[in-house]
Amino acid sequence: MQPFPAAVVLVGGEGLRLRPLTRTLPKPMIPVAGRPLIGRLLDHLAASGVVGSIHLASGYRAEAFEGLEGPPFHLACEPSPQGTAGAVAFAAGPASGPLWVLNGDALVPVDLAAMFEVHRRTGALATLASVRLQDCARYGRLEVDPEGRLLAFREKDDTPGAGWVNAGVYLLEPEVLGAIPPERPCSLEREVFPVLLSRGARLQTFPHRGYFRDLGTPESYRQAVFDLLEGIHLGVGVEVDPSARLSPPLYLGPGCRVGPRARLVGPSVLEDRVQVGAGAFIDSSILWEDCRVEEGAVLRQAILGRGARARGRVVPGAVVGFACDAPQGRNPRGSGLNSLPPSREKEPGT
Repeated sequence: MQPFPAAVVLVGGEGLRLRPLTRTLPKPMIPVAGRPLIGRLLDHLAASGVVGSIHLASGYRAEAFEGLEGPPFHLACEPSPQGTAGAVAFAAGPASGPLWVLNGDALVPVDLAAMFEVHRRTGALATLASVRLQDCARYGRLEVDPEGRLLAFREKDDTPGAGWVNAGVYLLEPEVLGAIPPERPCSLEREVFPVLLSRGARLQTFPHRGYFRDLGTPESYRQAVFDLLEGIHLGVGVEVDPSARLSPPLYLGPGCRVGPRARLVGPSVLEDRVQVGAGAFIDSSILWEDCRVEEGAVLRQAILGRGARARGRVVPGAVVGFACDAPQGRNPRGSGLNSLPPSREKEPGT
């Protein structure tokens, strides 16, 4: 029996739109309710039943992936950025059979077994997972025929409207890797796929009708995390004072402590070992591990990186980097994170 295709996961980007959160951490390692984003993707690959060995094509802060718990993987660190196609060729090496390729910065649980069958049945040189969005201006559009055959890529043009977009999950035959020029950086989406289409190659799409969200911006990251929350999750060793009030959905990781009269309003996430002082108020926020919220602090729609500290009234929508103090104030201008409507929950003392 022929082994299932290996998988290359692209994790080498710097995540510039997520700064300052990604100054010290690669984007695929950002925490998503108790598990790094890349860990959730590895779990999905291992559970699919149609994926062989897994390779992470890394570059930026590659050391962060070492020791990641979960399914085994091989780490391939590019000496310099090679584009999506170059990264795949570097990580995969010589290929004798099909190869999975996935972007490592999105939550898109594609049915890989069904996609594998479509790829084999159609005899396509490449199969791309696609997803239909009501507004695909951020992504560009895929033009497909009634049988799902890819006809053309349409570049992003800021024109609003519904359409099919590239979901960032591919199954490629070895001939695709052979079309990647070895001497320079190269993009699968902008160069290799369009060239193959111009030569008349069959590129197939596989419609994914389930959940899809890339985590490329603070807004989309926060919404993706909140989409996963249900009820109130309390990790091992969590301590909540009896006078504190918790409103779901909430996730509290192992070792968190919530002080007297504190108020946590969901959707909110406290990763491991977050300390919340007496009378603090947290609403629609994400706090990474080892954050400290001082007594009486107020946070709304904030994202705090590992080891950050909040005191007083934090600027609504603040995004705070590693071990920094959250900015104080009432004016949210410039935060760019006010997509959620304010909750109706009142702060303590109001």
